[in-house]
Amino acid sequence: MRWCARRPSARAGRFRPGRRTGRTHAFLMRYGWAAVFTGRFIGFVRTFLPFAAGASNMPHRRFFLYSTAASLVWGVGNVLLGYFAGTAATEFLHSVGLITAAALAAAAVADGVLKAPLPAGRGFSTLQG
Repeated sequence: MRWCARRPSARAGRFRPGRRTGRTHAFLMRYGWAAVFTGRFIGFVRTFLPFAAGASNMPHRRFFLYSTAASLVWGVGNVLLGYFAGTAATEFLHSVGLITAAALAAAAVADGVLKAPLPAGRGFSTLQG
């Protein structure tokens, strides 16, 4: 029963938020609008940005303003990208034909599969006996 000998709170004492929270606060106060706006376009940052902004006491209205603006740019940008990519794909299919496009896609996939490196230790050594 050694695994339950330690109390869970014994590890909690190791966390010292003072220095990191201070650096985060200084960063968000200096680059707050840019950090919130560009953070919405980066997946990992998008996840933790609200927590960092809250921990650094960023004003709620400022966070909401920049987060909403970034979300609108993100949403409209994705819709426009899909619209123009779909239009270009339709024009491409009409000009080269469906069979030629499928052959090009199959060749690209085969090229990617053949150029992919094998995992270490997974060579053809089992066939050499």
